[in-house]
Amino acid sequence: STLPQAMPIRTINPFVANSPSPSVDVLNEKASLQSYKSPATKSNNRIANFFSSPKSSSLHPNPQQATRRPPSPQVNRATLSLPTINLTTATGEKSKIEERPMTLFQPPSPEEARRIARAHAAFGPIGSQEHRYSSRHDGQAFPEPIEDTPPYYFLLTTYISYLVLIIFGHVRDFFGKRFKQEQYKHLSARDGYAPLNSDFDNFYIRRLQLRINDCFRRPITGVPGRFITLLDRKSDDFNLSFKMTGTTTETLNMSSYNYLGFAQSEGECADAVELATRKYGVSFASPRGDAGTSELHVEVENLVAKFVGKESA
Repeated sequence: STLPQAMPIRTINPFVANSPSPSVDVLNEKASLQSYKSPATKSNNRIANFFSSPKSSSLHPNPQQATRRPPSPQVNRATLSLPTINLTTATGEKSKIEERPMTLFQPPSPEEARRIARAHAAFGPIGSQEHRYSSRHDGQAFPEPIEDTPPYYFLLTTYISYLVLIIFGHVRDFFGKRFKQEQYKHLSARDGYAPLNSDFDNFYIRRLQLRINDCFRRPITGVPGRFITLLDRKSDDFNLSFKMTGTTTETLNMSSYNYLGFAQSEGECADAVELATRKYGVSFASPRGDAGTSELHVEVENLVAKFVGKESA
């Protein structure tokens, strides 16, 4: 009986650049290059070959050969495109299936690829199910929170900066009320009516917040998800008023109440909300006294009881 021979395995992954096997021309080139070696190099190679196996020596070519031989072309993964795989019946084979091919795999369109890349950039894909975990209260007391106290250097410099701004603000108000009275009419009583904001209450807004007013109350467009789109604006009167430029800037939202993606219009939360709305409607968000008990209430009670380690909640 003959033993089965192992067939050579060839990978067809287009993203892996397989090193081709050496051809006859390359072997002839190696033989021609070896004839130009100096005697000292030959003696050194003999000593090195004595302590190394033929396999290791063949895997590590001579540096001179590497410099003379042109490097193999590298495969650029960015220029590769995944093919569409279809399943068709063989020629002459009768089948009840329609003549149109059955698509087994189809690469995503450029728009879909950008959407997937955007979602991964926002939250990151789950590479393994081991990254998921469940939390449970162990019943022990929580440790005291750590309160970080800044060094005195930062405290003093911050207070000094506020003090300088306050001093300059009062000096500007003192001379402005006497030489530019038109700009301070809204702070003085007129026709027997008191001002809406007193001079002391309005001082912080005029002299401190106005300097950085472009950082507050930024108008947005769209939903406040992980990424948020801001409407660009500019000011020509030192942040007293703003004008829209007509352009937008997409930024990373780090201050909105987008807890678990609730404020987004796409993603797992948006899909779950759409399915729940189609199944239960909008009335199930009401209390039990109005809409009654549903399976969602029972599920939440079981989750809470499991989390706190009780039989029921």
